[in-house]
Amino acid sequence: RLKNEQIDWETKEDTLVAVNNMISHDNRNGERIITHADHLSLMELILKDNTPMSIQLGVLNIFTTLIKVPRFRGAFVCQSVLQMLSNFLDV
Repeated sequence: RLKNEQIDWETKEDTLVAVNNMISHDNRNGERIITHADHLSLMELILKDNTPMSIQLGVLNIFTTLIKVPRFRGAFVCQSVLQMLSNFLDV
């Protein structure tokens, strides 16, 4: 849904906040994101040139919430995630 170009940025931002809240309240929601590799789709959203900063921060908030759960950390230790973070932080 977040990849759909027809959906406006404000709706996408609201969706990111809702997803982050769902993960915070129940880790099983985070497990679904990791299992279906949706975290990689979120990364693609960050890497688009036209993605607003508010959306990028929303995705990073979701990543932060997921990384706080020890069993999800391994999903973020890969070249593509590290490259995305270094690009985002301009390292």
